Amino acid sequence: LDQGWPSITFVNHTFEEITGYSRAEVIGRSTQILHGPQTAQAARELIAIAWRAVKPVRTELINYTKAGQAIWVEVDLVPIKDAGGELLYWVSIERNVTQRKQAEVALRNSEERLKRALEGSRLALWDVDLTSGKVYLSETWSELLGGPPVPTTTTITELSRNIPKEDQALIRQAMVGTLKGESDSYTVEHRLITNNGETIWIVSHGRITERDASGRATRVVGINRDITERKSREAEINQLAYYDILTGLPNRRLLMDRLAQSLAGAKRTQLTGALLFVDLDR
Repeated sequence: LDQGWPSITFVNHTFEEITGYSRAEVIGRSTQILHGPQTAQAARELIAIAWRAVKPVRTELINYTKAGQAIWVEVDLVPIKDAGGELLYWVSIERNVTQRKQAEVALRNSEERLKRALEGSRLALWDVDLTSGKVYLSETWSELLGGPPVPTTTTITELSRNIPKEDQALIRQAMVGTLKGESDSYTVEHRLITNNGETIWIVSHGRITERDASGRATRVVGINRDITERKSREAEINQLAYYDILTGLPNRRLLMDRLAQSLAGAKRTQLTGALLFVDLDR
């Protein structure tokens, strides 16, 4: 040891490629040359642990190349002992994992940005394994359902309990074409019963992301958004457009709309229809 740092007695060609140091530059010097001020403490703690335990140790840390570039390495410290069990020297096997660590950081940053975006948009994510029937929910589902936090892992059966039966049929109908492969996604608006007994409206966008070798859908992922306020405004607009403000009774516009639908249905099915008009004064 050189002031707590091991001395280098051998390096291979790959070491030279990774660090930029030649054999002549490092043989006889301490491993401290591979560590900057930010990583020296972690490296010395690793060495101390390995020295006390005298058994293989694996970790990841940052080394610095001759040019001063920081690289991530996965390190295996392996003790080499003589026949009597006495420690002779250590072999350090290092792999450059910089690209993997950069990918992990990028993924964490991406996940964090996605999480913040979802929190801001109040979108609830869900992921359904159609093979097992398990459903994975984002934390925003707890906000949608209200009451105590809901488990992030549940089943289709459990989740369906919060959806009125007639709306369950609506969802199945919307999914049929997607499950058959006629389209990649579907969108449906339906009601949701919260844990507090309140009825809210949500829009559900689902997309098939995995199919088996036969083409059968095995995984669906999607998002839900609360549209209760929008549905309330639509109901108010519909009320103003089709019902008399004073009496609340259907007005002439609603009559003409329903009459047009009936005439179109009669024409399509080649059936006849009758209109009965009864005046209020008989």
